[in-house]
Amino acid sequence: MANFEKIYAGLLNYCKPLPLNLKLVSPKLKPLLNRLYDAVIKRPIDTESIKHSLVNLLTFLTTSEGKTKDNIWMADLFITFGDWWKVKGVNSLPEPFQYIHGRMMAMNDTLEDPGIAKQFGATPEELLEQAMKL
Repeated sequence: MANFEKIYAGLLNYCKPLPLNLKLVSPKLKPLLNRLYDAVIKRPIDTESIKHSLVNLLTFLTTSEGKTKDNIWMADLFITFGDWWKVKGVNSLPEPFQYIHGRMMAMNDTLEDPGIAKQFGATPEELLEQAMKL
């Protein structure tokens, strides 16, 4: 199975042709994604660790520093295309975690088309509210 660094490096290569300025992605985002990755792949499943990692990531994405197009796109792409979710199986997580995972894949619309993000309950604020209820 690929580790976090391999997945993140692959994502950086994938992002090159996208309208994403990797230089503007906050250095605070990568460790938050890494902690989420570590929590999700851990076995046995530790839902408290996953919840804590989700809350920390989403809290950052609601701040003025975190809520930027580049940070949200990077987080969205990591959630969407990180095969680590498939390898460890999102379906093995409790349903509320699967729900949040599904909504996080629409976060990229938060700033460019907020109506779509709101329709899917996919703004960082809405996702954070859901994560805090886990």
